Amino acid sequence: MASLHRVSHNTQDPARTDLQRVTGDIARGLPFQITVERWAARFRSGNADVTDLPLSGRSVSATTSENIALIESMVMKDKCITVNQLEQSMEISSGAIHTILTTEPGYRSICGKWVPHKLSQNQRLARLNIAKKLLETYENCDSRRLTEIITGDETWVYYSTPYSKYKKRSWEISSRRQLIKQRLKEQTGNVYDVLDYEDEISDIEEQLSSEYEEYSDSDDEEGPLRLKPFFVKK
Repeated sequence: MASLHRVSHNTQDPARTDLQRVTGDIARGLPFQITVERWAARFRSGNADVTDLPLSGRSVSATTSENIALIESMVMKDKCITVNQLEQSMEISSGAIHTILTTEPGYRSICGKWVPHKLSQNQRLARLNIAKKLLETYENCDSRRLTEIITGDETWVYYSTPYSKYKKRSWEISSRRQLIKQRLKEQTGNVYDVLDYEDEISDIEEQLSSEYEEYSDSDDEEGPLRLKPFFVKK
């Protein structure tokens, strides 16, 4: 004969304590009384369906192979595309797009750092005048602390900023090592013991040389500038 125990919401209820002592861990998953009463009221109204109702919102299966391939192709066409633009085009959440970009292809958003590597005639004259002023300042200075400097490095000052680094952000794979680890994980399923896969790494480097190229933007209208190199697909 089956008996029905009224399980109270209070965990110190004697009936609940006795039931837990008899059934052990099985009773830990039993619903509280208020849940049972809600179910009973629903059954009395004629709703005997025990399956979960469909939830509102977007689908959780947004990281499909089709979406990954489409997002990667859009990024390859325009590396300065934003997550909001991808969200409007793909009609999936920004969180899913960010997950696809950072986990599957291994992209990250970077800001371009401009470094001048060839000075114009005006820049050379300005550099010469600054150097002369520094020499004059040194000759007229009473202190000789500058003689203690044994080495130094050049600092290039560029006076033209065509746009901010934020506007120049783009999606790039930051290093060849990251590409090797990503390809090694796909082939062996292991990225921790990289030194144990020297033969595989040499094969991967040959594949990457044929699939990727070093990216640098040196043809800027404002002057001969150069980006720090990144590896992008050909």
